[in-house]
Amino acid sequence: MQIRLLSTVLAAVLMVGCHRPPAVATAGASPAPMRHFAILLERSATGWSAHCEAGCAWTDVTETCAGCDIRLDATGISRGYPPRAGAQGFEFVVSGEREGWSAQGVHGVAWTKVSWGCPGTTTCRARLDETGVRRV
Repeated sequence: MQIRLLSTVLAAVLMVGCHRPPAVATAGASPAPMRHFAILLERSATGWSAHCEAGCAWTDVTETCAGCDIRLDATGISRGYPPRAGAQGFEFVVSGEREGWSAQGVHGVAWTKVSWGCPGTTTCRARLDETGVRRV
């Protein structure tokens, strides 16, 4: 009888110990896979312009403002803050620097922050994608 009770208890312990709860997504879960996009971004004395080559619902957008931050995502351009509700795909905020610009990734990019310098020029232009920034 003791052997039967011991084997029943042992079987119950093994069943509970081997049971794994179902996987549940948490707030810290890894983000969805990045989608490819490519944007030619230009900063001038009068503001910003962007031409999307891939991955956007737009082709050309502009924002006329001196010294403002802008937000670019798959649906367009807007002033930098507050963030757009329900943005899908990529999203980042671009700020003008003394001789260039920097971009802060929000989501859909592999980078946290990138910057681009154009010393001595009035127009600063480069290509941004989900992996970083490159010369035009």
